[in-house]
Amino acid sequence: MKTLVVLFSSVSLLSALCMAKDSDDASPKQAAVEAPANNLTHLRAEILKMIALLEKGDLASSEAFIKKYAIPDELTKILSDEKLEELTERFHEEKREKLVDVLKSTADIEPKISEDKLDYRFLIPNKRGVTFRWDAKTSRFHVKN
Repeated sequence: MKTLVVLFSSVSLLSALCMAKDSDDASPKQAAVEAPANNLTHLRAEILKMIALLEKGDLASSEAFIKKYAIPDELTKILSDEKLEELTERFHEEKREKLVDVLKSTADIEPKISEDKLDYRFLIPNKRGVTFRWDAKTSRFHVKN
């Protein structure tokens, strides 16, 4: 009997999740695209991981950063014209340290969040801002610029 109740509860929960709609009556497919409920907390934790990875300071870590945090479609386009090794070296030499500085600057700033809650833009005084985009396919925030 307990097994049947648990099974029924699981099926009910699964059905509810499949039919879930947000307050704007969005379809279940649209709801699945949204960032986690604690999205800003999740993003801030992810930023700390980004900083830690980049602060390792080696080419392998820069390459890992690019593979993990570049927007997949944009990375595919870039890699159609440039080898990953070349992109990694250029990023490592020209942008890595600046990006670490910008990422650290986001700690005390509230981002501007897009209406669809997918883009989080940090405007940093006297520095270039940074935007993160939630990607449901990878279940991760990616650096947009």
